[in-house]
Order: sequence, then C-alpha cells, then structure tokens
Amino acid sequence: TFQTNFEIKQIGSDPKQASFDGGEWALKSGRSYTSYYPCQRLAAISGDELDFSFWGQEQKANDNLEHLGKYDYMYASAVTPVDNKLNFSFKHLISLVRFCLTVPMEARCSGVVLESTENWFAEKLYLRLNDGATRAGTLLKSYQLPLNNIDVSTGSVLTVWLAVMPTASLKGKTLNVTLNSNKAPVFCPISITDEWKAGTAYSYTCTLHESPPELVDLGLSVKWSSCNIGASSPEGYGDYYAWAELDPYYESGQAQSPSPAWRSGKSAGYAWKSYKYCEVNNDGSLKSLTKYNSSDKNATILADDDMATKKYGANWHIPTEAEWRELHNNCNWAWTQQSGVNGYLVSSKKKSASIFLPAAGKREDTSRLGTSDGYYWSSTLKYPLDLAFCFNFEEDGKYFSNYQRRIGFTIRPVCK
Repeated sequence: TFQTNFEIKQIGSDPKQASFDGGEWALKSGRSYTSYYPCQRLAAISGDELDFSFWGQEQKANDNLEHLGKYDYMYASAVTPVDNKLNFSFKHLISLVRFCLTVPMEARCSGVVLESTENWFAEKLYLRLNDGATRAGTLLKSYQLPLNNIDVSTGSVLTVWLAVMPTASLKGKTLNVTLNSNKAPVFCPISITDEWKAGTAYSYTCTLHESPPELVDLGLSVKWSSCNIGASSPEGYGDYYAWAELDPYYESGQAQSPSPAWRSGKSAGYAWKSYKYCEVNNDGSLKSLTKYNSSDKNATILADDDMATKKYGANWHIPTEAEWRELHNNCNWAWTQQSGVNGYLVSSKKKSASIFLPAAGKREDTSRLGTSDGYYWSSTLKYPLDLAFCFNFEEDGKYFSNYQRRIGFTIRPVCK
C-alpha cells in the first residue's frame, strides 16, 4: 500500500533497470509499490494524490520535442516485490498534439495561442497513486505555447508540439490557432475530429492566414465583412487590386508611391503594372490574357487567385456578381458620412445589422481617382474577357458595371 515517496537510488546502463539500495531504500516483502514519472523531489502530495502541471512548456526550435520530456507524465500500477525486484508497467497519462502550420510570411515566431469556445486545457493533472485515476484541475479555454524566437521563411511549415491532459471536450469543435511573431498575427481554425486519449499522439495541419475581420449577418446567403481588405475599420479604404491579382495596386497608405510590382513606362509620369494574367502595353492597352481567357474558360476567380481566400482562409471569397445583386436587392441603402468618410450604409431588411461601404475611388496608373465614388470587384468575369463585373456607386445612384481587369478597385470579402 502507498505510504510515502521513494526515489530511485541507482540506474544502471540499461535505463529500464534501477535499484533501491540498502536501509530505507530496500524493497520490503509484503509491501506493494507504485511508481510515477518524472520524479519530482518537491512533489505536492495530498493524501494519496499527486499533481502534475502543464504550465511552463516552451519550444526552442522548429519541430523540436525537447521541452516535452518533463511533461510526459507516466504511471505504473502497484506491484509487490518478487526476489527483491519490481517489474513496473508504465502507461502514459498525457496526450501529445502536433500542429503543422504553413506560414505565409518570413517571421520570427514568439508564441502559438490555442483557443476554443470549450474548456479544454487543464492547468494541472491530479493523479491518484492508489489506482492511477486522474482528474483535471482548473480548465481553461485557451493556452499559449511560448516559442523561443523561431525563424521561419515564407511558405515554410512550423511544427509545434504540446503535451496536454486527455480531453473529449474538443471533439467535434474548432480550435483556433494564432501565431504571434514580429509580423502581424496569423490565424487558422482547426476542426478537432478526435477525442484526445492518454498515450496517443494527434497531428493537425493547416495554413495560417491573417486574422479575419468581423463578419456581419445581413440575413443573406453569405456573411459580409465589416471592412475592406487592407482596412482596419469600416471607413478605411483598404488596398486596391487589379482583378485576380494578389499584390495590391499600391501598398496601404502609400498614395503616391508605386510598389515594387510596378515598372516604368515610356511615357513620363506613368507606370504600368506587370500583371500576372493580363499583359498590357506601355500605353495601358491590352496586350494578351494568359489566364481567364477563351482557352481555360474560367468564369470566376479560382481560390489560388482570390485575395480573400488567400488572406483569411477557404471559407472566404470575393463576392460573385450574384452575391452583389443579392446585397443590392435585399437591403436598405442610405448615403451617409461615417467618421468623415462618404459612403453607403447598407442595412438588412431582416435583421438589426448593417455594413458601411466607403466611397474609396479606384487606382489607375499612378493616381487614385473618383473618391466620391465606390468601386468594388466581384469574382465574376465578363465578355469580352478583359472585363470583370464591378459594383460601383455614387451619391445619386448604384450601378452594375463591367470594367477592365487592370484597374485597381477595392474588395469587400464575404464568408460562407
């Protein structure tokens, strides 16, 4: 029966063999012994119960498991000595979880935050030494695993490991993963399909994106973002994109400075962008279409070219023409000024909810034009194929239009 703690006195060349030598350390016949790992000299024992902490984990390198050793808690049931020897059969008390995170930018990583709506992370595990039963201490909805300034390159995989107390509370739920670094935080949701069981390792893979903006439910087929891509508030203009381009027409906040994606044209004072799929001449006229043309017959922006999908994840996309028409036909529209910015307040006819669409104008050549108007891309291509559908507006009206793909418009993303 359990009476007190005994510590291994000597370990031989075989790490599975250890001894308790002489005196107080000698094994006593007729007694039963249980064992746990790792050994804790200052273990807090209350009655027959011992606690193990899950705090303090810190990963020092990419795909490194070094920090897990002292958290791999194990227990061996009570046995009695035979020929002055004990044969302990250890079992793991923890679950081991691996996250393989594709990182969208070069960064120096300082931590991973794991959050859910469920209470899943146990501060402590309490082990009953008589029979090996366990219970959780305080349960939390989030945990941050510190990373020791791990450097990653664009598109590389950051693999992090975590020891946790087994739990069923996350099964069928979502665990949100946020990576903190010297860049803006990036985020991805992971669907947990398993109950985390003791002695079992689980692996999850996802691609990190910028943390998405707030979604507004207007009672339509999709939810609309509260702000434009590249903006931090509903009134912010955000970035301007040519159709199906992933690089902004201009970098945020640089009204007159072309980004590195631009090349100088022959005409003084102009600069023409080298588009991925829409080649233009130095005078801005269309030269050729290398994608979304009569050969590939793609009528809608694919996920690989959808800036909303790339930024925020698979459930996000640039609105289709049909989704813009749905917004137009099923909401109330009021021209207004919000925080000094002109635009439309779009209010649901079904719910107490609204979004604000600023009149951000457009980008063409080196200028921002029409700031009393709003121009918003859809993901829908039009014929002739150098045109795409755009929703645009001014104080006196709202229009369904087709514009050249090379012009820089704002994007208001939606989510399924």
